[in-house]
Amino acid sequence: MSSACDSDSDEQCVRIETKKRKRTRRVTEVAKKLRLSTHEIGSPCNCTRYKCFEVTTHNERTEILRKFNNYSSHDEQNSYLAGLISVLPVARKRPRKPDETANFRPARYTYRVRVTCSENVSTRDVIVCAKAFCAIHGITNNKLVYIKHSLKFTGAAPCDKRGKHSHFHRKLDDSTKHMICAHIKSFKGQ
Repeated sequence: MSSACDSDSDEQCVRIETKKRKRTRRVTEVAKKLRLSTHEIGSPCNCTRYKCFEVTTHNERTEILRKFNNYSSHDEQNSYLAGLISVLPVARKRPRKPDETANFRPARYTYRVRVTCSENVSTRDVIVCAKAFCAIHGITNNKLVYIKHSLKFTGAAPCDKRGKHSHFHRKLDDSTKHMICAHIKSFKGQ
């Protein structure tokens, strides 16, 4: 910053500030943490098969969501969710079309919710439907499909690879850098 006037004069001083790009690293870190920890419970599923929202109480659901929001990264949340999903083979295939043209599902999934009993420290697993699983954890169906796809093909939870790529397509190798430096140093004015 620079000042445009002397300290002796009584005139109003005008400060000239240079425009600089703001550092937004902290803001993005805070926004990332907010996105991780602001999941909310969705609407009830009203299913008749499992009666998901009747089997679990409101306090149990809020405790599940609180624990889920306390995980510090996407990888931890994904591994927690993947641990609650079981991949099973299809029990019975009922083809409506001939076997050559039929499109069978490769697997079926069961979803559990880990409920902590309030009277003691023990936990129990409650089987719920997919809609209730998404609603209790505050996730979308797209995230559930992403985790199921990873479980089906790799057998493990998906890892977050954002910003961790090792191949930089515009990176110059060391020999090219040395050639460029040697070329610049060969100019007369230098």
